[in-house]
Amino acid sequence: MDKTPRYWYEAPLPRGWRRYRRPVTWEAVVVEAGFLAALWTIHAVVDERRHVLLFFGLILGVVLAYCAIHHWKGEPKRRDLWF
Repeated sequence: MDKTPRYWYEAPLPRGWRRYRRPVTWEAVVVEAGFLAALWTIHAVVDERRHVLLFFGLILGVVLAYCAIHHWKGEPKRRDLWF
């Protein structure tokens, strides 16, 4: 059995216009859809004018979880490319 790790997101290029991680597996696409659904649900359910701290706390929690998954399941940065 192959022991190489299976990354969900490809590595960002060190230079150029593409500095984000694109999803390459179906699990990453599910994470992307879940992130957008969570943001939409928080916006639809929580009244941000009345519960400002709750709203921004939930948004911050979702964004931090999303960034942690990207870092954890993403391919390491490519440092050998010079373009």
